[in-house]
Amino acid sequence: EGIRAQVVDKDRNPQWSPATIEEVDPARVDAFFAPLGDLELGLTAPQRQH
Repeated sequence: EGIRAQVVDKDRNPQWSPATIEEVDPARVDAFFAPLGDLELGLTAPQRQH
């Protein structure tokens, strides 16, 4: 949202939703960090060659 206000609208007036940190639902935050289950991408880092 901060990027949109700065780069897109150029008004430097972000409209956060929720408006304050106190309004953030902890369950919603947890959902961002929850395992994906069957949707896991299975990505691995390439092995270095010596």
